[in-house]
Amino acid sequence: MANRIHVNRRRYLINPKFQIQMILVMSFFGLLANVIFYGSIRYFFWKFKSMATEYGVRPGGAFFQFITQQQDVMNHVFLVSSLGVLMAMILVGLLYSHRIAGPLYGIEKQLLESKEQVACRKGDYTLSLVSAINQALKRTKN
Repeated sequence: MANRIHVNRRRYLINPKFQIQMILVMSFFGLLANVIFYGSIRYFFWKFKSMATEYGVRPGGAFFQFITQQQDVMNHVFLVSSLGVLMAMILVGLLYSHRIAGPLYGIEKQLLESKEQVACRKGDYTLSLVSAINQALKRTKN
């Protein structure tokens, strides 16, 4: 498409209200998934200890100490990996929301400047919208 422009992207929060809301929604569902996974891990260890008690393994013995240590290790691994995933979700949310908010800002700006055609960057998610706007502008000009 010949209607592409190159823009030096230095400002990633173009529409802060939209972008922060998108990041918060993504983070909320990521945290919700983590809570569910953590609950599953806790349930697994509780069930494992319950079954051991049912089969006659003495609580407080070496087996239970080992299981408790493993649960502690799993909790630390889970915490570190959850924080890493949360950070990645925030970064990806920022980058993808930028790919939506940036082109919309550019289109709005170009329309307000009474451009004959609007353009966007290669790879933006609004190429079909830009094409439709340009077709509408051509029809209204004629």
